[in-house]
Amino acid sequence: MSNTEFGVSIADELLEELDELTEECVDLQASRSEVVEAILTAYFQSDVDHKARVRKLIIPAEKRLFEEFSFRCSGCNRF
Repeated sequence: MSNTEFGVSIADELLEELDELTEECVDLQASRSEVVEAILTAYFQSDVDHKARVRKLIIPAEKRLFEEFSFRCSGCNRF
């Protein structure tokens, strides 16, 4: 299987958890990328409705961004 590199942005809290998990796998000499790949593999091999689960996680994040944007714009000067 070939590998593809791509960049992602994640919440600082998730990065902390990922780094903790990577440190717990020090005996495996696993890199952060290998841990992420293992997490994704386990997720996609699970019996979860992946589409529904991802949508459930993304929609609240989009709502938070919209509310934050709306709050910031509420103080904007209007014509």
